[in-house]
Amino acid sequence: MRFKLSLNIDRKHSGDLLPLNYQYECSAVIYKILSRSDEAFSTWLHDNGFRIDGKQFKLFTFSRLQVPQWKIQGAFLKILSDTVEWEISFLPERSTQEFIQGIFKEQSFVLGNRDVKVKFTVRNIELVPPPVFLETMQFECLSPIFLANKREDGGFDYINPEQTLAPELIKLNLLSKYNAFTGNKFAAITFPFEFKVLTKPKSALITIKANTPEESQIRGYLCRFRLTAPTELMKIMYESGIGGKNSIGFGMVRHVESSNQIGFGNLSGLKGKVTGKNLSKEETDLSAKEQLDYDKFYHIYNCGINGCNLFNEPDNYQYFIDLYDKHISPIADTYAWTLMPNHFHLLIRIKSEADIRTSLEEIAKITRLTSTISTDPSSNLTGFENLSGLEEEQSEVITIKPLHQYFSNLFNAYSKAFNKRFHRHGTLFERPFKRKSIDNKRYLKNVLLYIHNNPVHHGFTDSPNDYPWSSYLTCVSIKPTKLKRDQVIGWFDNEANFRTYHEKKLDIVAIEKWLEL
Repeated sequence: MRFKLSLNIDRKHSGDLLPLNYQYECSAVIYKILSRSDEAFSTWLHDNGFRIDGKQFKLFTFSRLQVPQWKIQGAFLKILSDTVEWEISFLPERSTQEFIQGIFKEQSFVLGNRDVKVKFTVRNIELVPPPVFLETMQFECLSPIFLANKREDGGFDYINPEQTLAPELIKLNLLSKYNAFTGNKFAAITFPFEFKVLTKPKSALITIKANTPEESQIRGYLCRFRLTAPTELMKIMYESGIGGKNSIGFGMVRHVESSNQIGFGNLSGLKGKVTGKNLSKEETDLSAKEQLDYDKFYHIYNCGINGCNLFNEPDNYQYFIDLYDKHISPIADTYAWTLMPNHFHLLIRIKSEADIRTSLEEIAKITRLTSTISTDPSSNLTGFENLSGLEEEQSEVITIKPLHQYFSNLFNAYSKAFNKRFHRHGTLFERPFKRKSIDNKRYLKNVLLYIHNNPVHHGFTDSPNDYPWSSYLTCVSIKPTKLKRDQVIGWFDNEANFRTYHEKKLDIVAIEKWLEL
């Protein structure tokens, strides 16, 4: 299982500087959190772990810290933002349980070495739903891949993922992890297996235990790759890491969709443009009440009641985004969004019924796990309650609510918090929220341009690049994201074209008319 921790920085405690190489210190923090729950288990995992043929596997991995704003200051990383995110993934459920229990017992930790350190407080922890595992998938690295080949003299040679030896090393590593974890050898003797690098690997030399007698350096590589393997091995790779040295921060990956999985398979043969007629009020009302369907794109939009503001301060925008991730990410993929002071626009694709059920089952599993652990009413850690609210049946069968209900839950939750914050009462959003199904690629591209240029149209900025509360900046970033960034860029062929289209002066009024808004 994979978690994303949202962390606040306590600058008053020890500052905001970290060593440039902090992976080993991150690993030590994970063992320390585990020991809060069960010291014997933490010691066993550290000293022994899962063994097979003299090899030891801890079967967990983690990402680099995802820091929105930073700068290099000498030999240190200076964190400029107030929050950072950190993803951690465990294959064994026992490790997952002990980690959660350890987080509940103490909701902060210190990361760093004897020279510099930062105290982090856990603001939020959420489950990252796994992808649907297929026999061929694409991934990109959240931390470097470590591969090494042992020489006859006992030394090791670093292996670049592009070298011909890399696929065999990865295959053998996954089979060993499977054997160590399950206690059984993989059933199939032969099976399709292919590892193909898709982007030029970027070398990263990481110092472990810097400035100590045990100091060493490990070279890894960051890249995007395609893997063909049995789904059992695919899951092990995703949850415990690819290659070696996973438990000290190597080999964590995230799933990215390939260009032929961008969601247009159901759009072939459909009309190239929507009709230009104006909708009557009756038709508009029907459109607003249209039921959401699986595997379909939608433009979702709405405004404050009577034009009132939905967002009065930066924290409001971020809180809406957090709630959106909680309520909508399990049931929909997001392609574009913008939040304006009194309205918003979303471009989404409702997931398949099977994918939604998988997401909800994972959330329900974590909800059951945490409900058995968190019995202290004084605990104030946010985020675990954010994994609840998706009611669990007495059986293992998950009931999927009507899809529009997840959006209603989002708006209701935000309205309650907003009303409490600003001492107001009553409805906040217009009802019902507006939704338009999209059945052609041209409409998709135009609504995306419209969404990103909305702040320009309303005079808040001169360029989409200057507005902080939209998905444009995420599209041109390389930071990990749940946004379907690769598919969006693919609609424009490449990032350069994406930027060019957005830099053009657009007739937003004409686009609104064409989009029938």
